[in-house]
Amino acid sequence: MGQSGIDVIRGDRAAQAPAPYGLALLELLRVILVAGAFCGVVVAGLGGRLFMFVLRLTSPEGVRGVMTDDGFRVGEFSIAHTLGLMTIGAVVGVVGVAAYLLVKPWQFGPLWLRRLTVTLTAGAIGGALLIHPDGTDFRLLEPRWLAVALCVAVPAVFGLVACAVVDRVAAPTSWTRRGWPRVALPVLALGSLTVGVIVFVMVAAATALVLALRGLYPAVRSSTPATTVVRAAFLAVAVTGVVGLAHDVREVADLPPSPFAASR
Repeated sequence: MGQSGIDVIRGDRAAQAPAPYGLALLELLRVILVAGAFCGVVVAGLGGRLFMFVLRLTSPEGVRGVMTDDGFRVGEFSIAHTLGLMTIGAVVGVVGVAAYLLVKPWQFGPLWLRRLTVTLTAGAIGGALLIHPDGTDFRLLEPRWLAVALCVAVPAVFGLVACAVVDRVAAPTSWTRRGWPRVALPVLALGSLTVGVIVFVMVAAATALVLALRGLYPAVRSSTPATTVVRAAFLAVAVTGVVGLAHDVREVADLPPSPFAASR
């Protein structure tokens, strides 16, 4: 059998003829949809809901009912808001898994090191994106160190879980590749995106472009300078996330006490 799209992105070097472009692209999109939606809904969606619940319990009473930066009211629970958070999680998950598959072939070292690298990078970049020192959340919610820790922990856990789920979904023996799940799971995953399907269309277009360049991979991977440049570019993104996170944490630490702190 020829290599599938996921084999190429995964960086397998088996001497096999590549699968037809269309089939390879469909397999890549299947993995992105199934793994991305699952990780996004479970970790980013439900994990985000747990994040909010914990901060509701630890924050002053006066904060409850205040609108957060994300459009949710502190202390209020509704099915609609939870489903909305899960939808956002699914969209973020699809983007995150697509990004992981882009980086995956260029990783090196044992499995534990590669997964640790993804986990730390996801935590740094995700934390930098979630923490807004000038927003309502970090000015009012307490304790701030817990809010910061959760903002880093949720994307970090997503990175760790995504590594394992992608490998399972992409495995040749995966149950997700056989019978009705092969069709039903991507359809369900696509449905979970709702209006976020527009984001998936953009991810699919980018994936199609990357896969179209798969013929260049062997030459690039066999060139030490080229491989170094690619890895340096990905490292620069990770370092940017770390620097941004450190800057945000310093700003949060310098914020004045929450005006509701006295209402404990």
